[in-house]
Amino acid sequence: MESVSRELGDGNGLPITETKKRTEAKLQFSFLFLQFSEHYFCCKKFNKS
Repeated sequence: MESVSRELGDGNGLPITETKKRTEAKLQFSFLFLQFSEHYFCCKKFNKS
């Protein structure tokens, strides 16, 4: 079953594993960005008061 899905890919000619890696990288990046934004805004609020 797994070999079939790997051959099919995601429709863009990319193997499933490669697509998975890219999706995980995107998720990691957005997670880090969110953490940074929260930290940044918390500091701004803290400095105002």
